[in-house]
Amino acid sequence: MQTIMYNDIYRLTKAVIEGRKPLTRRGIDPQPVTARHWNPEIHGTSDLYCRDERGLCQLLDENGKVINPRYKVGEIVAVAQRYADIDDFDIALMYSGTAAWNNKMFVKAELMPHQQKCISVRAERLQDISDDDCLKEGIIYLEEFGKYYFGSKARGFYFDSAREAFASLIDKVGKKGDWESNPFVWRYEFELLK
Repeated sequence: MQTIMYNDIYRLTKAVIEGRKPLTRRGIDPQPVTARHWNPEIHGTSDLYCRDERGLCQLLDENGKVINPRYKVGEIVAVAQRYADIDDFDIALMYSGTAAWNNKMFVKAELMPHQQKCISVRAERLQDISDDDCLKEGIIYLEEFGKYYFGSKARGFYFDSAREAFASLIDKVGKKGDWESNPFVWRYEFELLK
């Protein structure tokens, strides 16, 4: 089982665990240089596609190789958390002096208390996101203020639209300028299992 990491500064791991963030977008690396038209009637079906004016396409790198996503439909992945954040006495006792105590990059997937099942994958441009998907990415609408929000109470950011909030979040959790450069991303949809 693989792990998947979310940003803790902007409380994205918490949003996943609470079921408010079933979507995530991850940059495609390497970025595709071309797309090959793909007819499911001829080539068979697949969950890996991009849409353009020709219909379904496969994304290709500079050598003509199909670019595949890290996570596949049906795959179960563990939501990475620091051991310090897990309420399990045995784990606390066993890992309190290790690097994984405060760094989720070193945790074991099988010890994570929360898993997600990948239910869809597709490629798209970052700016193709809908307002509904912005909310499924962890953006919160604060009705009492009429603003969109992400972050923590101590370090929150407020915007007039879900799209503005998501664009700002992307530039904070990714590389500055990601939104403007509009790269190809994998759009993963997950179902929280436990």
